[in-house]
Amino acid sequence: MKISKRQLRRIIKEEKARLVLEYIDMSDPRLQDFANEVESAFFKAMEAGADVGDLGRVAEQFMANMGYEG
Repeated sequence: MKISKRQLRRIIKEEKARLVLEYIDMSDPRLQDFANEVESAFFKAMEAGADVGDLGRVAEQFMANMGYEG
C-alpha cells in the first residue's frame, strides 16, 4: 500500500502526539530535541527521494521493536 507524503506526515504527527501523552515526560528538553530530530530525519529522507511506503514500514517496525502493537 502506498501512502502520500501528507498521509505520512499526519501519521507521524498523530503517533508522536500519542506517544508523548502516553509514555514520555516532554518536560525534558533533550526528549523534545530527540523527537524533533526524528521527525526531521523522516522529512529529509522523503525530500531525498526515499519511498514513502518504505519509510512507513521502517516506522512500523521501529514501533513494534519498542513494544507498540497498535
